[in-house]
Amino acid sequence: MRPPLYTGEEGQFRVKLGNFLMGMAVISGIIGIAVAPPLSIFSLPMLAGGFYLRQSGKRFLKGYIGEVRVLEVLEGINGYTVSDVVLHDGRNIDHVFISERGVFAIEVKNYNTDVMVDGDNWWIHKSAGWAKIKSISKATKAQALELSRFIERSTGQKIFVKPVIVFTGSGTVIGKSTVPILTPDTLKKFILEEKRSLDQKIVEEIVSNLEKFGHTITEGRYEG
Repeated sequence: MRPPLYTGEEGQFRVKLGNFLMGMAVISGIIGIAVAPPLSIFSLPMLAGGFYLRQSGKRFLKGYIGEVRVLEVLEGINGYTVSDVVLHDGRNIDHVFISERGVFAIEVKNYNTDVMVDGDNWWIHKSAGWAKIKSISKATKAQALELSRFIERSTGQKIFVKPVIVFTGSGTVIGKSTVPILTPDTLKKFILEEKRSLDQKIVEEIVSNLEKFGHTITEGRYEG
């Protein structure tokens, strides 16, 4: 059985808590109207807070679905995946894949709307048109750089961590990024095209050092 990812656990928690608070707000509002109508207004902040938690939980669960799709691909490649990695700079890396073919910092996006990219500039399509968003490629490169520094500090090895963005939603990516943009269907081929460059001993040392900074570790055992 696959261990739960942080995004799934957090999403479920927020949705459940949000539903609970909204239910309590409705009950307290009804009681307030029946007993002391002016006091029923105090149920509104609880209702708003519950709604916010439920919506944010749904966003977490949407991201979780995408991360699971990518993890299923990585399970089919010889190596280790450390998920939901948070290093000293506080950045969250969705998946770090470590194998003899290298180290990959993987950012997963489950967008169901079109995205346009020009180098490190990103826009997302909304009903009112294109809206600029934070650069996903810059963020992913920063994650990979911090991970490279972590590996050098912990192992003494200078290893280039390859930044990768994987889109799992139905949206279309228009343009070209400074970081490879893949789908779950092309991710495995991308990794397998890399030459073996790391000894298994180094791979296991990196995994051991990174384990305490991740939420779950999954081992891939196939490479056909």
